[in-house]
Amino acid sequence: MHLLIYIDIALFIFIAFFIGYDLFFTLASFFRRSHRKHRSIRLQKFAVIFAAYKEDQVIQESVERILLQDYPADKYRVIVVSDHMREETNQALAKLPIELLTPDFEHSMKHKSITYALEYLKEGIDKVVILDADNLTDTDFLTRINDITQDNIALQAHRTLKNDNTPIAVWDGISEEINNTIVYAVNSGAKYYHAVQVCGNQSNRRSLTVREAILEGLGACSDCNPPSPSDAEALIDAEDAAASGETPAE
Repeated sequence: MHLLIYIDIALFIFIAFFIGYDLFFTLASFFRRSHRKHRSIRLQKFAVIFAAYKEDQVIQESVERILLQDYPADKYRVIVVSDHMREETNQALAKLPIELLTPDFEHSMKHKSITYALEYLKEGIDKVVILDADNLTDTDFLTRINDITQDNIALQAHRTLKNDNTPIAVWDGISEEINNTIVYAVNSGAKYYHAVQVCGNQSNRRSLTVREAILEGLGACSDCNPPSPSDAEALIDAEDAAASGETPAE
């Protein structure tokens, strides 16, 4: 009888620990961290680049949204690289207070458009923001980016689900969350990424996203079961195929 009571208490403590752990961080997420009052915030100058390949249906709304920033207008430039978009789209974009570039690539690739824009900028910019043609931003987007990147060289923003009216849109949103899930790996020589910082005898001292882990050629650890790479791999393949004008493999 006493043994059953002890087992019951042990199970209660075990389950309560995990519930309490999740509850603590859930409640903590509702509270904003106060900014350091002694920290001096410098207004950086940003270049916002849209690399748009045949994105006539979505590019104008995205550009108009980024122009609604509460960030000082003289502190950011919007550059749209129009790669094989229709003339009427270019004419509509040209009416906006942006810088429109229209290269004529024989073989279109996203990295070519970004490089083209960077070569055009040359100097006078503190940070570069690269957006997809369908990315819609909040009005405080650049203000928040400016705050976060005061002491950082690079930052990957977290994209969220825009539409949930089709199964494909829902799948894409789920894939994006998987891609942004933080996993861990050793600083060098890693073969696998992990769900925890310490897995077996290995101490993982580097955090990265599932997407970044896959791009580095890392596989998922079979012991600590991090998020599956299958959705992220499919999304990466689809993006690469779309950028090159090819049809993704089934």
